[in-house]
Amino acid sequence: MLHDVGLTSEAFALTRMSFEFHGGILAREFLLKEGASPRVSDTVAEAIFRHKERIHVDGSATCGHSPEGVLLIFGAHLDVYGEFAPLIHVETIDDVVSRFPRAGFSDVFGGLLEEEVKVKGFCTAAQFVQSGGLDNLKNNRVFAKYDR
Repeated sequence: MLHDVGLTSEAFALTRMSFEFHGGILAREFLLKEGASPRVSDTVAEAIFRHKERIHVDGSATCGHSPEGVLLIFGAHLDVYGEFAPLIHVETIDDVVSRFPRAGFSDVFGGLLEEEVKVKGFCTAAQFVQSGGLDNLKNNRVFAKYDR
């Protein structure tokens, strides 16, 4: 739940750091304050820092990831790009979206990334935007029907 906290308006205004790095720091601080162990807090922060990295359909990654990190990457890439959709039954996707509507997620999220690039030109989202990632986001074949 905390992986995009760095894109909230309050967090965004605090730093020019890329959203996933600032979000990981904020998540770690929150978890420690709430009594989570340093190990758990560090694992969550690391997963957030790296949630835009690539993993393969079999769950392997180009570099080491915790199981939590792989699951976060899996979920984020499914949500943003529609990747890994063949691994999730279509009725499961329908059920989840009916319970938690996307409410124009692709346009809202795309706008947040565009704003981050505009304000923080050196951020990690810049490569995503410059490489056509927004088109992939807006043409997410799995979730487009729920976003409109």
